[in-house]
Amino acid sequence: MDLCYDEDQQAYREAVRQFADEVLAPIARTKYDFTQALTRKEVQAIAAELERHEIGTVAPLTAAGQPDLIYLGIFIEEISRIDVAFAALANALFFQVWDLAALLRSERQKQLRDAYPGPAGRGRLAAGRAQALDVARRRCGRHRGRGA
Repeated sequence: MDLCYDEDQQAYREAVRQFADEVLAPIARTKYDFTQALTRKEVQAIAAELERHEIGTVAPLTAAGQPDLIYLGIFIEEISRIDVAFAALANALFFQVWDLAALLRSERQKQLRDAYPGPAGRGRLAAGRAQALDVARRRCGRHRGRGA
């Protein structure tokens, strides 16, 4: 197994690094304070500023049209070099990094939902959580009672 980037991956890495150094670094160092929570308006302003950069708005895809996880990893690694907040805000600032809805609709998630005891259908997960909360409350109540 070859763990080195091929020529295309290396070229992509260099392009993303250049984008990060030339575009993202000034945003992080002079325009916004990433040590504080950003407002929705600030996130929208940053996203609008990044819209004109194709490398930050077009997701790397495989020939089959699926997200290319190696290229995605390269992108996240390079933007994180500037500030990890860029990776945390990736879905809001760049292209869609993870399709969370598709992850929740996966066959594995369906199997996990079906394995939960309780009412039929989607309520099984909620019922299991409610039951766990009741158990936790009872335990906490007993624990507090001992110390009194």
